Amino acid sequence: MENRNLPLAGAAKWLLIFGLLLIANSAYLAAFGDPTLFYVANALLHPVLGIVAAILFLSAQRKLLAGARGVGMGLFLALAAALGVYLLFAGMTRPHSLALYVHVGASVAGLFFLLAVLRRHASN
Repeated sequence: MENRNLPLAGAAKWLLIFGLLLIANSAYLAAFGDPTLFYVANALLHPVLGIVAAILFLSAQRKLLAGARGVGMGLFLALAAALGVYLLFAGMTRPHSLALYVHVGASVAGLFFLLAVLRRHASN
């Protein structure tokens, strides 16, 4: 029986690492809002992780963007990234809370499509 589980290499491996760090960081930011030093450090780390993950995503696997699922994933993740950059400069204040909610929703939808794309590639 042939082993189809190939090890990740290069940018894909780093994308997985930074992507998981970004998800864990996002979960912490969503769960806690206490004005502690650890929370502020995570809030400042979040854009850095997002920018690194976006750069790695663009350089890792262009074939993931093929097909309807790939296009959906790309659109949602691009919207999430654009709103993340907007929030980085506009600030996360109450007048920008709609942008935050759309940023989170687009991120979750993009991750859903990413899982669908990865499942399709794993079954091939």
